[in-house]
Amino acid sequence: MGMPDLCDGCGAKMTVEHALQCKVGGLVHCRHNDVTREFGSLCKQAFTPGAVEYEPFIYSSTQRTAEEVAAAAKAETTTQQHNATEGSTPVTTKEERGDVMVSHFWKRQRPTVFDTRITDADCRSYRNKAPLAVLRQQEREKIRKYKDTCLERRRDFTPLCFTADGMPGREALNAMRQLGTHLAEKWELQRSQMVFYVRVRMSLALVRANSLLLRGSRDRHHRIRPLIENGPGMSNWHTWSGE
Repeated sequence: MGMPDLCDGCGAKMTVEHALQCKVGGLVHCRHNDVTREFGSLCKQAFTPGAVEYEPFIYSSTQRTAEEVAAAAKAETTTQQHNATEGSTPVTTKEERGDVMVSHFWKRQRPTVFDTRITDADCRSYRNKAPLAVLRQQEREKIRKYKDTCLERRRDFTPLCFTADGMPGREALNAMRQLGTHLAEKWELQRSQMVFYVRVRMSLALVRANSLLLRGSRDRHHRIRPLIENGPGMSNWHTWSGE
């Protein structure tokens, strides 16, 4: 496969299992984003670009503001009680986001928030479980965490869970079928043909992302060029870089 002996991100022995799981270098995050963007692109074709929004807030601005005020007040009280403690108390806020939100997906005039999760079902922690059982467990975790909050904001919530080799969970499979139905209505084609088209597009997105994980570089120890807005700054930067 042309893989190196050692991972250029963490230095561990390079295997297929390690390549699909190593989070150094951000390639796992890139895989997550690529699959999400592919689903969003298909939704834009089925509806309109304005019906698709990336990274929507799960909690409303009112909920986030109330949480920030409460957390700040708690942090201030704790700081006053422990003046001798070094450092500051972290403030916890409700900043969770979904991956993509699509209007009119399950019902007209009602948005749906989708949250993507991709898991290597062959890793050690899941070897004693069937892939479908792993996916169902992860779907339940996301539904338990976000669904009630989305329903309070009059939104639907659907988790998009996949294994690294392309197997979709039940919720993701239903979402792809629904998306295929919308494309069939818009393009006046057979529903079965468009459902197959959606599944192939999503599978190819996962294959491309896995290829990046197997062959992409995780080395991120490069020098960051500073923000330079004028000529004198550029002259100074050349002087600093030369030293």
